[in-house]
Order: sequence, then C-alpha cells, then structure tokens
Amino acid sequence: MSIFKSYTPKALYMSTLRMVNTLFMHPPALDPNPKSYFRATITAHEWIKADLKGIVPSKEAEKSEMTVEQVHSSLVAIELMLFGEKSAFDATIKDCCLYTEYLEGRLHGYASNCQMM
Repeated sequence: MSIFKSYTPKALYMSTLRMVNTLFMHPPALDPNPKSYFRATITAHEWIKADLKGIVPSKEAEKSEMTVEQVHSSLVAIELMLFGEKSAFDATIKDCCLYTEYLEGRLHGYASNCQMM
C-alpha cells in the first residue's frame, strides 16, 4: 500500500459513488464490482442528470464506447447543471477523480485547499 493516492478507473468509480451518496437521500443501488468502471461511472452520471432534468437543462452524452473524454464531458455537464460553471480539469483519469472529488466537496460546502503533487 502506498502513501500516495492512485488515480485509476476504480478510484474514479469509488469517488463517483461517494458523490452519488452525497446527492441522493436514497441512492440507487450500484454494483460494487462492475465489469467496466467507465460504463458504471457514466451510468451513475446519468442518474444524477436524470434527477436534475426538469430543474436545469442537460446535454445528452454519446452512448458509444466509454472513454475518459466522455467521463470528463459528463462531469462538465453535471457541474454546469448544478453550479452553472465549468472548472478547468483535464480529460485524464487523475483529473476526472479530482473533478469528482471537487464536485463532492462543493456539494458538501467545503473545498480542499491541500493538494499533493
């Protein structure tokens, strides 16, 4: 076990699960061991966007192969729906993890000022 955080598709999915638990009083049941972490992450994003639909406009994501760019695009859409702004995170697994944690922090009302590089 390393003292440094690792940014993997699984870490991204786990961050997404924490964000879902922040947004929903009764969160939807999610597979703890999905076949594809990217697909499961996008599915969770779709639940969030579906919950917000009708309250704020949304942009439909493509339904083709799941890629890091699509996960990033979905996070941008969620942030725009929730806060009306877009943050500067790159379309990498690490930045998608950080982006998800950033959104969760904003939903909780706190932001982390500490970052390990």
